[in-house]
Amino acid sequence: MPLTDALNFTAGLRYTTEKRSLNAEQILGGVPVPPSNYEQEKRYSKPTWRVALDYKITPDVMIYTSYNRGFKSGGFNPTTPGEDPFKPEQLDAYEGGIKSELFDRKLRFNLAAFYYNYKNIQVPYFLINTIGLKTGPKATIYGVDFDFEAHPFQQLRLFGGLSLLHDKFGHYPDAALSPPNPPPLGGNQSVVGDATGNRLPFTSTFSGNIGAAYEIPVGDSKITLNGNLYHNSGFYAETDNLRRQPAYELVSGSIQWTDATGKLTVSVWGKNLTNEAVVTMLAASGFGTGASYQPPRTYGATLGYAF
Repeated sequence: MPLTDALNFTAGLRYTTEKRSLNAEQILGGVPVPPSNYEQEKRYSKPTWRVALDYKITPDVMIYTSYNRGFKSGGFNPTTPGEDPFKPEQLDAYEGGIKSELFDRKLRFNLAAFYYNYKNIQVPYFLINTIGLKTGPKATIYGVDFDFEAHPFQQLRLFGGLSLLHDKFGHYPDAALSPPNPPPLGGNQSVVGDATGNRLPFTSTFSGNIGAAYEIPVGDSKITLNGNLYHNSGFYAETDNLRRQPAYELVSGSIQWTDATGKLTVSVWGKNLTNEAVVTMLAASGFGTGASYQPPRTYGATLGYAF
């Protein structure tokens, strides 16, 4: 809703209600374990909203601020059907920043600062025989995001971005921890301990990318060269902050030919060209630590046609 020629106000309200149910049976050696049947049902309802103001300093430069509330419903862990359900997660997100397109739209850059306040954050846990979600404490994340796209001349496009994050759990004295067993034993313990102030799983202090695309005319067709470099400072995989993915870089690129109509394309591409080993999961168990990884070096060719 415009308040003036330059100032706009946005507001939205949503009400969500979700019903979660669990019907489970525990069987050991083909024999039901009493109580063998678990039937639970829970309804989660919550209003959420968005409120925002934006102001155009010039036709090409806008500043804005916003406040959003979101929620994720709670639920049940099928691996531990006798437990109480984990609680719904609530997020209050505050953001402010600037969006701009300058020099006859040859340069676009956006900058945002944000503060996220989580309540009852749903924390994944990996214990010796179970995997699931549990109700965690409060948690905060704040930082800045920046991205840009520039066209120094017609054939060249430069792009990139970065993100700086600070995050930590609040008071969390009953976290699920998995410290290694003392030598000469292998594997890990499964204990309850204090994770207050620890980093959230899979959050990185710094990440960023830089890339370029260059077009080469070939008669009435064209060839486009693309390259991108992504850097991540690393992250912890679990609440106890004991197992970490080190810093890494991912390199990708492609060469694409486009015909004179702009509809037919043929491209050769490669992802993770340096073959970095990057985890998507690290899970401690009584026998050791299991891991799954992003795809290794991958390459191929693609034929496309736009109708």
